Amino acid sequence: MIRTRDFLVFSGALVFLLTAITATLVTDALSYQGQVANVISYAPPSSVEGAESYVSTINHRNDNIDRLRSKIVAGEGDVSIGEPVFTSVDDIVESDATSTVTDQTPPSSIQIGVTQDGQPLMSGELWRFIGYTQFEQVGVSVNGHPIYGARSDNVVLDSCGGIDEGAGYRYYLQPEKDVVVGCF
Repeated sequence: MIRTRDFLVFSGALVFLLTAITATLVTDALSYQGQVANVISYAPPSSVEGAESYVSTINHRNDNIDRLRSKIVAGEGDVSIGEPVFTSVDDIVESDATSTVTDQTPPSSIQIGVTQDGQPLMSGELWRFIGYTQFEQVGVSVNGHPIYGARSDNVVLDSCGGIDEGAGYRYYLQPEKDVVVGCF
């Protein structure tokens, strides 16, 4: 059984909802103006003098080095704010007929290969891979042999830090030993 009071409350709520829905529909039907969208347009970007745009062709490393050498020789670049990040490519100074290399200091870090994700693997940054085990490949050396993490067993490695155990020659990281440049 429904009590009278409950019936009146339910009926009042139903009438209120129907009135609100009808009023909304009538208001929308009478004031239909369509959708209006504000479109913001920006001024085209101004060109930056001296900036170089990205070239979609992939330049090889040697082509890039030659390009940077020619810029250094031409004296391009603003070094008034401090030393440039890229100071030289062997500090080549071109005179009338000869080229003279003025920087004979060996590099502190050389590229020995590439990591699994294609980044250069530098000899001075091998500490980043100290957590890799002998079963995890760090990358590939410049001469094509795989480079793995440090060995935990007492296997004797050659002077380059590698060994061939039947599956092909592999290099292993040795944190306590310097990288032998001639090996790569």
